[in-house]
Amino acid sequence: MIYHANQIIEKITTLLQKTTIYDQQHHMKWVRAPFFDQEPFELSPYVQITDEGYVLQMYERNVQMLNKLTTDVDDVVYWILEDTIQLILHTDRLQRQQDSSYTARDEISIEEQANQAFSEIGGIYEQWHHQHRRSTLETP
Repeated sequence: MIYHANQIIEKITTLLQKTTIYDQQHHMKWVRAPFFDQEPFELSPYVQITDEGYVLQMYERNVQMLNKLTTDVDDVVYWILEDTIQLILHTDRLQRQQDSSYTARDEISIEEQANQAFSEIGGIYEQWHHQHRRSTLETP
């Protein structure tokens, strides 16, 4: 069964809502972008849904660097989860660093925060995060 974009977005959103880092008002655009953005953003995931499955795409300098077919919707969910969590954590860190009272001493690493988010999500996605499955998915 091939899922529609909105079904996949709903699944990703439900998983992200289990975490302490997700704010739907601010972060939903990052969950939707891989399906609906027309302009490729540097090294961001894009997904084309076809009758055969899901085509994972990525661009760098407007050159397609990845065009890979998968039939497993969990690959798509994980890929977008991983990217969205990294975006949230890096953006949050940059915003905190702009605050004049910011101190890096008490800051936990982005890797630790990502591990925590995936621990809150659990299941196969947490396993894949620890196995660095994203690099496998992004290998042509």
